[in-house]
Order: sequence, then C-alpha cells, then structure tokens
Amino acid sequence: MYQRFSPLVVDQSQTADVVLEVKVVGAPTSVRLQLQSTGGEVFFRDDGTDPDRVAGDEIYTVRLRASDVLLGFTPDDVNRNFVGFLRFYSGTQRTGDTFNIFADIGTADLPTPSGIRTVSNDLQYTDHLVNIVDASFFNKILQDEDLAIRSIIRRFYSSFPDDFDFINVVSEISFFANRYHVLVRNDIRGIGTPMFDTSATYGSGGRLLGYTVFPIPTFFDGASPTHQHELGHQWINDLPVPPLNLGIPHWPLSDLASDIMGYGTDEGLDFSFNLVPEGGNFRLVPDNSPKVYNDLSLYLMGLLPANQVKPHFVFNSMLGFPRQHFA
Repeated sequence: MYQRFSPLVVDQSQTADVVLEVKVVGAPTSVRLQLQSTGGEVFFRDDGTDPDRVAGDEIYTVRLRASDVLLGFTPDDVNRNFVGFLRFYSGTQRTGDTFNIFADIGTADLPTPSGIRTVSNDLQYTDHLVNIVDASFFNKILQDEDLAIRSIIRRFYSSFPDDFDFINVVSEISFFANRYHVLVRNDIRGIGTPMFDTSATYGSGGRLLGYTVFPIPTFFDGASPTHQHELGHQWINDLPVPPLNLGIPHWPLSDLASDIMGYGTDEGLDFSFNLVPEGGNFRLVPDNSPKVYNDLSLYLMGLLPANQVKPHFVFNSMLGFPRQHFA
C-alpha cells in the first residue's frame, strides 16, 4: 500500500484543497481518515467520481481542506505535519492496522534548489540529492521489495561513480513500512556478522557497505537519532556471545540499552533511564538527554579502542533478575 498527496509538498500558505490518494490491497468496505484537526472521519472513494480518477483501481481518494492538512504545524515539526489516522473497515468493524498520515510542508525559509543537473528523463541531481523516477516501482514493491530497491540503486550506479559507503533510499510517495538498514558488505571480524560482499549485485565495485530505506519521506532526517539508529545496524548488534545475543539485533535489557540502538529483538525500544546500583538491586533514574552511541557501540563501529570500553551488565529477563556481568 502507498499514499500520495497532490501536491506532493503542501505550501504553508496554501488555501486550495489537497487531494490524498491511498493504494489499498484487498477489498475494504470503506477507507477513512480520522482528521487530527476535527477528530471526525472523512471517507475515501474509488468510484471514478471527482477527485477519484479511475473506478475500481484500488486507489482510494479524498479531497481535504488545506487547513485540515496544515492545522497545528509549527517550525518544530521540521516541514512535516501530522494529518490523521488512516483506517479500514469491513462493514462497521475496523480491520487491519491503523496508519499515521503525515504531509510534507513547504515553508518560506526553505532554500530553492540550485544547480539541478538533468541526466535523463528519469534522473536528475544536485550536490546532495539524486532524484530517480520509476513508474513501475510500486508494482515491483508488491512483487519483491528487495528487488525493487536493488533496481533503484543499480540505476544510481549507472550514472555515478563507486564513491559511496552508504546510500539512503527515500521514497517520495510513501509506502506503508518501517525504515530499515541492509548490509551489502562486511569485512570486519568479531562483530557477529559473517564476512561477505554482495556489492556487485547493486552495481557497486566493492565500495558500498549498506543502504537504508525510508519508505515514508517524513521518516528521513539525517540528523535524527532514528537515522543514526539504522546506520548503527551496519555493525550493531549481531554478537553471538551470551548474554549480548539476548537482544539481537538491538541491545538486551541492560545498561547498554539507553543508547541510540535501544533494546528488543524486534523493533528497537526506547530505554530512557540510567540504572543506578542500590543495595543488591538497581534504581531506574529517568534520563531524557539526547541519545548517543555507548562505548561498546563505538568499539564495534571501530571508533573506540577496546581498552576504553567499561564493564557492563545485562538482565536475564524483563523482570530484571538475575543479572550477568561482562567486560
């Protein structure tokens, strides 16, 4: 499934209506958006009646007031605004997942892109961004997401040299998935990841280490902890050594878990506490300071020598006892 606003970027001063399209796989009775602005629901349509373009193509469409898209937007939102919750119904029963809908917002302080160079009808670039158009991308996603992403990266390398360690793939039209990092090559021993090199399948001659996919453009912010979290997965955590293996691919519940990588074996969960020894137990002390990589993370990344990694401890269970020490 994917979603698309028209226009793709809503200007902060816009007063004209905005159209939202959602590609749906399946046959819901109704598709609705609960607006953040009013709390009420608006209904999408797939009957070919304006603003819907083609009846029965599983692309559901709704027209929104610009004020409903822009309500509550502040500079702190960094050019993205929460619009509402996308929901699906079978009759009167809500089915499936609920999705957050964000819109990209254009503001007067955004610089106008300069130095845009056109390579072909499907590729243009500036010093910091490459724009690739693939009209069949979402059909490829439905069939094989890995292959779809690989085709975009290969298209990149068909026009650019093999000068990059990492590539960020950001989809301007959102498809509903979480961001993730993929290792392309590893030549580091001792981090739990096997030695391998698949860079040639992506069009790289051996330089590319990995890529991160941002299926929702509002997920992408190179300065954010979430971006650094995904990049950290290039090295962290595949350690097969007990008790560190309890948290793969993140840290186990421990004094390590408060760093950018978090803890948990599925999504990385936030752990905003310091663990302070207190008798034979530990006290949780809230810590909302910005997330950074801990010393073990920095060691695995090759940014800190082993003798600067302090001893740590890991809890055996979510109950917090007993605990295991390692150095």
